[in-house]
Amino acid sequence: MAIDLKNYVPALMQGANIGVNVDLTDIVDNNGNEVIEIDGVASAVNYLRVTNAATADPILLSCQGTADRGFEFHNDQSEQMLILTPVASAVNEITITNAATGTNPVISCTGEANTGIDFENSEGEEILILDSVASSVNEITVRSAATGNKPILAATGEADNGIEFHNDQAEEILILQSAATSVNEVTITSAATGAAPSVAPTGGDTNIDISIIGKGTGGVLMKPASEIVTATNVITAAESGKVFFLNSATEFASTLPAPAQGLHYKFIVTAAPSGASYTIGTNGGANIIEGAAEVANSAVAAVNEDTITFTDGAAAVGDWVEVVSDGTSWFVSGHGVAATAVAFTAT
Repeated sequence: MAIDLKNYVPALMQGANIGVNVDLTDIVDNNGNEVIEIDGVASAVNYLRVTNAATADPILLSCQGTADRGFEFHNDQSEQMLILTPVASAVNEITITNAATGTNPVISCTGEANTGIDFENSEGEEILILDSVASSVNEITVRSAATGNKPILAATGEADNGIEFHNDQAEEILILQSAATSVNEVTITSAATGAAPSVAPTGGDTNIDISIIGKGTGGVLMKPASEIVTATNVITAAESGKVFFLNSATEFASTLPAPAQGLHYKFIVTAAPSGASYTIGTNGGANIIEGAAEVANSAVAAVNEDTITFTDGAAAVGDWVEVVSDGTSWFVSGHGVAATAVAFTAT
């Protein structure tokens, strides 16, 4: 049997079909269905207080009894879903504000001015700290994406602002700067086993350079890729810029890829050929090697050739050639100490 609360607080419950059971543990509707179940424990000293409010003020739910107690929200298995824990003399708190159509709800830190939010693990160790500065107008926006598109991490607020990454001493590690009306950018692409990641210019323009600039009189120091080669080597365009150290007792042939603008390779003898010669040939035997090498203090020309040879019995450790392509031909330069150390032929 339910006691109709309207008999006791008619002003509060006017028009509602709600009652309380005899032992005051449930609030039920007029069909006897629980609306709120009120449970108790032995020797309880902490309890919930609901405080109404005047116009423009929020209704308060507070934990009363022992100082600085909070709230726990459980599921029907008595498992915690949400724990709200206070600290003594707290002045900062979380405020959740809903929003009208087309705008986002807000989770904010309120209380003292310019206070942020810490996210911690179960051991009280920081996972993420969101910090604030006075009069801030710039912020980070994280935007999700549909299938096939990339999520976006954006600097929003003032126009054409970038992002800075700092260490724990507030010292810059990386600065990403933006330019007005920019259409070109840098894309970093990962790679599978055996392939190289890439850092490449991308964007709206068709042909885009990439600038890496030293500060003041400083330059750019880059370690070229290199490989010690001991057997037949079919070179790929992806290896452009590589230095090949030719190091074998039996010698071998290296084959260049099809010419493409900007491809370049260097070959250095690190084991003098003995019994056979090192050769470097064009893709498909095309006669497209042009240029010259200095051999025994004289220029040796290459005109419509397809093979570069480090000659057995003449080439020595340290002899070298370098080839660069304009997309049609291979242009060679090099150096050999002894006569015939470096030779060019068309087969």
